[in-house]
Amino acid sequence: LGVACAKTDPTTIKGTHGTASVTTSGGTAPFSYLWSSGASTSSISGLSFGTYTVTVTDAYSCTVSCSVTLNDPVCTLTATASGTNVKCNGGSTGAASVTVSGNSGTVTYAWNTGATTASLSNIAVGTYTVTVTDNLCQKIASVVISAPPTLSATTAVVTTNCNNGTGVATVTATGGTKPYTYSWSNGATSASVYNLSAGGYNVTVTDANGCTATGAATIVFTTVPMPLSPIEQKTKTIIPFYRSRFSFWESLRYWI
Repeated sequence: LGVACAKTDPTTIKGTHGTASVTTSGGTAPFSYLWSSGASTSSISGLSFGTYTVTVTDAYSCTVSCSVTLNDPVCTLTATASGTNVKCNGGSTGAASVTVSGNSGTVTYAWNTGATTASLSNIAVGTYTVTVTDNLCQKIASVVISAPPTLSATTAVVTTNCNNGTGVATVTATGGTKPYTYSWSNGATSASVYNLSAGGYNVTVTDANGCTATGAATIVFTTVPMPLSPIEQKTKTIIPFYRSRFSFWESLRYWI
């Protein structure tokens, strides 16, 4: 009595599409079969990966065995996610995509946003995860989308005590993405502007990504009286003295 085992591997990972069978030669019919799975037919199906052994017995109780090992297909699928960060803090100009290789058959995508495409656009800051599935297996990939700090513009002014157009206004930019450009309401394009007259001045700061922040500066001059000369000081003292004497004699003449 001789036997030969044959198999068909599952077509998907952890699938149950495998088969195993045995053929006999010699011996005396009828034959009985007993598989390690408990089956008692010459062929079995619906198998997952693993080893299956069958024992064949002929009419004279001669026995012989054979085994087959079923293997899952090898998953060669890879998925790599990448992204483009948001340009301005609080915006939604980010993007994410996944690159797939080694897939078996058609690929499907499932993002944690609900999208089913290979790429996302106009997304905000956050973590984006995609599950890629082909005919054999699944792979998961993630990407983190970030944004630069909030762009802000802080102004400061320097003035003198004379309203003679000597005011200075300066803007300090923080956050965003350097370099910055500046646009003042008087046409200046530097961080500091000089020789300003009294009034209000607005400035717009723009960063490398086109994000903007605004600030305002007000130039105010305080006029301080000039100090009196020595002669003016004496005059200021003498005149009230004579005025007081005049008032005394005027009052005396009134009573007389």
